[in-house]
Amino acid sequence: MDSFPINLGLRLWFNQRTWRWRGLQMRLKHYLLRGPLFKKSEVHVVPWLKSRITVSLRTVWFTKFDTSRNPGAVPYGVSTAMLSSIFLLNIGLLSIGAHGLESTNSRARTGGRNYYVSPNGSNRNAGSVKRPWATIEYAASWLVPGDTVHVLPGVYSGRIATAASGVADARITYISEQKWEAHIIGDVVDRSAWDNRGNYVDIMGFDVSGTGRTGLYNDGSHVRFIANHVHDIAGPTSALCDNGGAGIFHGNYSGSDNDTIGNRVHDIGWTNASQCATSGSQVHGIYHANRGGHILNNLVYHNRAYGIHLWHAASDVVISGNTVFNNGSSGLVVGAGDKPKGNRADGCLVSNNILAYNSRYGFVESGNTGTHNRYLKNLTYENKLGPSQLQNGNVAADTITADPKFVNYTGDSRGEYRLKPGSPALRSGTTEGAPVDDIEERSRSGSGIDIGAYQSTAGPRNVFATR
Repeated sequence: MDSFPINLGLRLWFNQRTWRWRGLQMRLKHYLLRGPLFKKSEVHVVPWLKSRITVSLRTVWFTKFDTSRNPGAVPYGVSTAMLSSIFLLNIGLLSIGAHGLESTNSRARTGGRNYYVSPNGSNRNAGSVKRPWATIEYAASWLVPGDTVHVLPGVYSGRIATAASGVADARITYISEQKWEAHIIGDVVDRSAWDNRGNYVDIMGFDVSGTGRTGLYNDGSHVRFIANHVHDIAGPTSALCDNGGAGIFHGNYSGSDNDTIGNRVHDIGWTNASQCATSGSQVHGIYHANRGGHILNNLVYHNRAYGIHLWHAASDVVISGNTVFNNGSSGLVVGAGDKPKGNRADGCLVSNNILAYNSRYGFVESGNTGTHNRYLKNLTYENKLGPSQLQNGNVAADTITADPKFVNYTGDSRGEYRLKPGSPALRSGTTEGAPVDDIEERSRSGSGIDIGAYQSTAGPRNVFATR
């Protein structure tokens, strides 16, 4: 087949945040049309070809191309092709994934694939259980709605940034293959250990710690942090004291409908406390800053400021079935302030929570709040300034003020925070806002709902449902 020169202008659009550029102009010379000649093993050196390109050509070989608009930002796959002098691009008709060539439309529809990551893997592998990838961030660059990344036990040091999005009926899932045995250790000061920018994402079962100011950070909507162990996050240094930090932070004011379910969050913000002596009220266990969503079945303790903190654009949030104790400020604050201006924390439901042994109140309202927040069947005990402090005439008339009778209260991770027989929290909760299961996936549908994260009776399991 003959070859001859041609100029071809393409604009490629990418949505992977980590590349930080949009639009690549290419001029091709000396092309040769061929059939699909790729071997499967050759696909993986050009990972960015997952992006959708619509041009009515087949396979193009070229030996020269010119780039404009930030050529230094060309992804690895392009650089590899340049060094080898031949770059093989499959345009329009084919989309290249970790398992070879397939149609773009078919790939987008099917999803539901399982990929694997291991500390002993390689990003030149196929991402299979036998040939896993090495990093979660690399795995995320391949995902389409419905896909799952299984993360094998081991230590994953460094900051993770993911941006893949699912859709309502086909979520993206990152799951620790063994609960809390995939250890995410953030090592970037004043940043998060894991920064998620995708929508409709689940992050499940990880152990998260590190030197940054936040453990799990979410900038998307419809995101769920489920059954993670987030602990020993250093908090901000003197450079960012006023920015605060958190173990789990849903931080996009324009986001909505994010859930924090069944996590253990503790010892957030103490490492760098001496550097930010005047901003201790800004480093929290769980920080929720946008509309809607659920905070359910979490065990939250010994954090530098609030156990659970609603602020900024938070409203219409359900906070139920949590056990919150021994925090440096109050157990829970429902409030709004700072940016965005004019927001009001209203329409929140706070039910069936144990809030005990905190340095200020059990639960409070602060800043700009409305009159439609409801506080039902919560138990408070031994909070230094009292059970609660509400605004706008709000009341919490059915609050129980009594010793919850934990099995063994120590105020830290050595304790046992299930309930003893005879606890006033047993079968004292309301169905309003109550999760179907407890922190250990025990059903709450028996003879009565217990207050706090632990239910005293066993039953069928369904961690995702709420009522």
